[in-house]
Amino acid sequence: MRTRFKMVLPGCCMLLALAGCTEPGGLNDGLGRTPAPISAGEEAGKPGNAENGHSSGGAAGTAEQGVQGSNASFADQMKALTNTGTVKSLSYSRLTQKYVYIKSTASSSFEVYFGDFQAKTEKLVIKHTYSAKESSVSLSPTGPYFIVTRVTSRNPERYKSELYYTGDLKPYAVLNTFGEPRWDEDGRLIRSSEYFDKHPNTYRSQISVDSLKAVPDPDEVFAETVTVVKGPETSRKTGVIFNVTKVDKNMIYYQELNLDNKQIENKQIENKQKLY
Repeated sequence: MRTRFKMVLPGCCMLLALAGCTEPGGLNDGLGRTPAPISAGEEAGKPGNAENGHSSGGAAGTAEQGVQGSNASFADQMKALTNTGTVKSLSYSRLTQKYVYIKSTASSSFEVYFGDFQAKTEKLVIKHTYSAKESSVSLSPTGPYFIVTRVTSRNPERYKSELYYTGDLKPYAVLNTFGEPRWDEDGRLIRSSEYFDKHPNTYRSQISVDSLKAVPDPDEVFAETVTVVKGPETSRKTGVIFNVTKVDKNMIYYQELNLDNKQIENKQIENKQKLY
């Protein structure tokens, strides 16, 4: 069983600007994830279906506070947050009426808040002491999870995400990916990462679908991870990488980039994995 203290092996997680990522992966088990909490000083998506919303625009609050305007609708509350100048990224679910957002507190610091509109509560999740400029949040459309994502490298582009459980607002995994992780409409996580096999020392990129547990165990949050796309195995570096560009109903759209000849192909695959 995995522990929450495995270390990430970055490997060759490189996504060139040619991959066309328009918006702001490995590990010895090959899943591009680290089940481990992160401290507030460490580095920390955007929903892709009709039940979720996202805004990267521009609320004040205490560590725990009531949602403003008891008579306001959920849509009104989300519109108010979107129009607040200090809110830099907002993600919400119309189905669950929960939301998460980044509030910029200074040029080099920000806070992440999680809110439950029905319960009329809002709580501080974490504070970070770096700019919110290249960070974003993304809430599951159906389940009790959200991610806080940060761009860790530009040209090539790499992303690092913390996966949080809304029940206790604690991080249960760190994901290193090519491009941003994305949710499907059933609350599964779609991501492109790098598989590294120590023996016989090979590299391969892949797109996987994560089903998450309804309630995470102390040392495991993933119910199942299924690889749906595999790149060729190489002995020195990953030769082909993937960038998930959109998840729409039962389809995953992605770009395949050959690092040797810089050729890009737009592809798609059905997302047929059964739910847990």
